[in-house]
Amino acid sequence: MNKNITKAFALIMLSLLAFSFVSCKDKKTLDEAGDDIYIILRPASGIELQYQGDTVEMQCVVKNFSGDIIPTEVEWTTDKPELATFKEGTNKLYAVASPEKNEDIQIKATLPNGRYAVTQATLTRWNVKEIELLKAPSSSEIDKGEVITKLAYLGSDVYLNLDETLLFWVRVKPAQVSGQAQLSFDGVDEQLFSVEELVLDPKNADDAKKLAVTPEGIKWCKLQLKPSALFTNHKLTVKLKEGLSTVKTKFNLSAGTKISELYFGRDQTDSPITFVNKEMGLNEDLDIDVYPSLDLYSGDGGPCTPEMTEQVKEGLKCEIKNDNGAACVIAKVEFKEYEQYGAHHFVVRVHSGGIEGSSTLVVSYQDQKIECVIDVKK
Repeated sequence: MNKNITKAFALIMLSLLAFSFVSCKDKKTLDEAGDDIYIILRPASGIELQYQGDTVEMQCVVKNFSGDIIPTEVEWTTDKPELATFKEGTNKLYAVASPEKNEDIQIKATLPNGRYAVTQATLTRWNVKEIELLKAPSSSEIDKGEVITKLAYLGSDVYLNLDETLLFWVRVKPAQVSGQAQLSFDGVDEQLFSVEELVLDPKNADDAKKLAVTPEGIKWCKLQLKPSALFTNHKLTVKLKEGLSTVKTKFNLSAGTKISELYFGRDQTDSPITFVNKEMGLNEDLDIDVYPSLDLYSGDGGPCTPEMTEQVKEGLKCEIKNDNGAACVIAKVEFKEYEQYGAHHFVVRVHSGGIEGSSTLVVSYQDQKIECVIDVKK
């Protein structure tokens, strides 16, 4: 009797398991499965959006209790769509903005039957770490249509002629935050020059050519001098604010004082002389003529005002190197006269002292340099 009961019970349990197995295998649609499903989100954790426009592709897998995948539509949403949301009709989560601080965002995947699963993402606040000033590519480089990989720094001193336009690059680090970061400029004198960040239009032929050669993280800027900018110096600060972070860099702008030549005189062929050798006795004075020639009024010459002369004099650097025994010193540097087409005539007076040997007078102006070797003898 007991054996019969045991066999009957076993048969009933096997029948139930078989029915359950068949039942689960049959539940291959969402309607059939009802609540007997698993919802799996991938990635399940550690989701991070690091900058505006950063994108993460999400996946939602629905399975019945037998482990079979149930194909179904999924609606993706977030609880902070002003910061991060899904591109319409896709499973791609992207950062809409760069927050003032790190923000936690809830991601929700909802099925047609109302069942849903949630996970969390973090939108991190990325700061601009650094900005750099670079030279913009030349017209010939732009015409090649290749992305510029060899970058050249603009330098701390910029010299421009009247009505000259300077295109320059501002490189933002990290490059990913350059899109939402806004430039500003301090030290702009609107009476003398203007400076702006350029917004390039890919539909414009010239702009499209510029965009084609521009690396990631680069902003195009333009500085335009005005005629009234003649012989003025300005310190221009480029600032970039992103979130609570502000970084800046600067350069000195000298308007209308770009040097064309620096020389001691001219030879019989009217070529500039940039190296000379002179002799002098002990305890004597030697006057050496120096000519910095500037690009003025686009080469048409101009008046020699006291302000202009003083500025040129400030830019003229004179140094004595006593490497070979002599003890020469620079006694004074005087302006003598203004010559046609931007040449200023200065006289550098060198005093020899009482020691024989040789010294070198080094004269520089902006990026040009000339030398005079002086032999001191009894």
